[in-house]
Amino acid sequence: MEKQPITVDIVIPTYKRPKLLCRAIESAVEQTYPYILQIIVTDDACDIETKQIVESYMNKDSRICYVCNTRYKHGPAGNKDNGMDFVKSDYFLILDDDDSLVPDAVERLVSIASQGNFDFVLANCRDSNGNYTGKHCGKSELVHYEDFLCGKFEGEYLWLYPSKAIPKLKFDDALYGGEAISIWEAIKGSKVFYLHLPLRKYTTQGVRVSSDYLSKSHLWFPIYLRTLDKFGDDLATYCPRRLLYFTLLLFSYGKLSGQIKQVTKYPIKYLKKTKNFAFILPYFVVPVPKAILLQMWKGLRAMRAKRKQRNRIK
Repeated sequence: MEKQPITVDIVIPTYKRPKLLCRAIESAVEQTYPYILQIIVTDDACDIETKQIVESYMNKDSRICYVCNTRYKHGPAGNKDNGMDFVKSDYFLILDDDDSLVPDAVERLVSIASQGNFDFVLANCRDSNGNYTGKHCGKSELVHYEDFLCGKFEGEYLWLYPSKAIPKLKFDDALYGGEAISIWEAIKGSKVFYLHLPLRKYTTQGVRVSSDYLSKSHLWFPIYLRTLDKFGDDLATYCPRRLLYFTLLLFSYGKLSGQIKQVTKYPIKYLKKTKNFAFILPYFVVPVPKAILLQMWKGLRAMRAKRKQRNRIK
């Protein structure tokens, strides 16, 4: 019996960026893969100008559809969830409205998924400076849940998701971001392959949700709280140093957002589990004035960003 071709949908979440959106839509339309059933533009603003622009593309390509997010809380996570509700294909990918795909991106991802019978396939992205946006080992390879958990792979990637995983992948719309939480849950126990090619052009101009850490501590605090609640035990088993780093971040964002009292039990819990006395370090964050703490984290973030950039240039 002849094998049926794998079908793919492309979800493009957008919010009041009609000019940038055009490039994203055009890159989806120009894909070489012939079995793309839908290009779903999900609008978090229900913006008239955006709708008119999308409708102009709909008149030229019947695969394009426009949906307004009225089901979920407004924000990046809720808007992506809205787009997932309309997925009908075997696989789907999410393309931000200020990014674009290389012409054969979908074709390459599907080829890997089909040949290796992989549940998830991810590829790298390249930013406007020519650097890779996702951490990598310089090669295509089979990857595992703990590789993401422990930071072997982190950053921005282009994911090909199986539609059957949508119930696990649905992002928490109460969190302003934090999609990695759902992705980690979904890939646990799944076959995942990393393709070492930059298949998505990633925009680095302006402030993005994924990079605006310090000025939105009240938004990042619940993300790290949820991360430790869901993955703390696995982090303690596979990579306690990473767990310590996340705990320090949790305390820092808790301090900056005035929510530190909620998390004072976590270091003791992890100290007992790992027998590592370094877990007393988060308590030293408590008396540090917010202004000094903010400057400390800005410096550490800058150092970490430079190190990541060196690792991703190749």
